[in-house]
Amino acid sequence: MRTNPKVGLLGLGLMGSAVAAKLLRGGLELTVFNRTAAKAKPFVELGARLARSPVEAAGGRDVLITLVANDEALEALACGEQGFLMGLDEAKVLIDMSTLTPGAIRRTAAAALARGSQMLHAPILGGPEAVLSGRATVFVGGPEPVYKRVRSVLEAISEPVHYVGDLTSGTLTKMSTNVMLTHLLMGTISSLALAKRAGLDQMLVLETLSRIAGVNIERIGRRMIEGERKRTFSIRNLVKDQHYFYDTAAELGIDLPTISAARDYFIRAADRGLGEEDFTALYSFMLGEAEEGQ
Repeated sequence: MRTNPKVGLLGLGLMGSAVAAKLLRGGLELTVFNRTAAKAKPFVELGARLARSPVEAAGGRDVLITLVANDEALEALACGEQGFLMGLDEAKVLIDMSTLTPGAIRRTAAAALARGSQMLHAPILGGPEAVLSGRATVFVGGPEPVYKRVRSVLEAISEPVHYVGDLTSGTLTKMSTNVMLTHLLMGTISSLALAKRAGLDQMLVLETLSRIAGVNIERIGRRMIEGERKRTFSIRNLVKDQHYFYDTAAELGIDLPTISAARDYFIRAADRGLGEEDFTALYSFMLGEAEEGQ
């Protein structure tokens, strides 16, 4: 691939716009397409070329990047006479950077391969501001030689860029991290709402959470991965605490759905004989239930 690859980009939503800005900032020759053409105007003014269709955006490009909302949006851009698949060939690399299901990724890769083109899936962890400031993380799945060919394009978008394995490994890695971020979101909402209703200093609660969250995630996660089971806090005590949290919040008019779900899960583990085990045993319990369900 040439030193300064020509790039096509489909999708100029919040994330796509951030990626377009970074690619132009990095000096790459960029062609953009968006269903609402007006969104492309700022990037055309910065030097991007505007394509009239997805297939035109793919034409003459070395790399075609898609960044869309969901599986259906990708399929809509891919298919038909004007779909981007018609513009692919053996000289081009398709990179999807959306959050998609593994099934959609495999189907798109198979369709691209039928046109002679290799595909990578490289979802982004982090929002538009993280992309623009270079703090977003990119997880890349697909053939490693293809990744090495286009690595400079991905690094122009943000760093770090991690190659994580086969085609769907990128989306599965992002999903694994986003599960925690979802809990972090709900935990922050719940903690601050409870503090507000109780008339407490919300900033003190927030500052305390900010100080301990990362340290505890790393410490507890490492214990789980390494299989350390020394008891520091039993699952039975964990169940008791969830009852206290939930009931106290209810008295203040706050519903804590994630605490309710966690409490029920902890009770299930205790009922399976793990009540006196350390809370890190819940990790093995979850994996065991998954194996039982197969």
